[in-house]
Amino acid sequence: MSEEVSVQPYTRYSGKVVGLGSFTYNPKFIPDGFTLIGNAINRETEDRLISLIEEGKNIELKEIMRCIAAEFEGELNCKLNEYTFGKIKLGEGMPPEKEDSKYYNPCVVVINMGSDIELILTDTITKKGYPIMLPRRSMFLLQDKKFKFTRTIKKGNEDKIGNQTFYRSNRYSLVFKSRK
Repeated sequence: MSEEVSVQPYTRYSGKVVGLGSFTYNPKFIPDGFTLIGNAINRETEDRLISLIEEGKNIELKEIMRCIAAEFEGELNCKLNEYTFGKIKLGEGMPPEKEDSKYYNPCVVVINMGSDIELILTDTITKKGYPIMLPRRSMFLLQDKKFKFTRTIKKGNEDKIGNQTFYRSNRYSLVFKSRK
């Protein structure tokens, strides 16, 4: 199995390139406050969670998410108390999402399942976009203290990075937020 690699805020890796699965990341192009962890869940867990989403077993899924959140909270300085899950069908995208500082603390955790997919973080102040490939079964943490980033997934059946093309499947996600 591949070794777990974590892409931390770029200041910790200044000038280095980090590999994770089939993807290479230059930490200069990863915004501060974003952490990506590969192989956050195994294939069996992914299959079970996707099955629960597909079968509409929301109560069971929310209970599992509550247990996962309890594990994360020990490492974070905020309580994860809102859980959502979703599916993006092949070809669909996700419109820009941004946390509202009135209702949320600046902490979002997302587990990506079903497909590798490109997430675009956009700094709403500088308008700079950060395209970041999310490997299947990875997890990311965004601690956005200024509430300035939007998260978007473009519509399409593939993502292109340089001269490589990555074909998508249905994408599922578990989203954990910290509500005030």
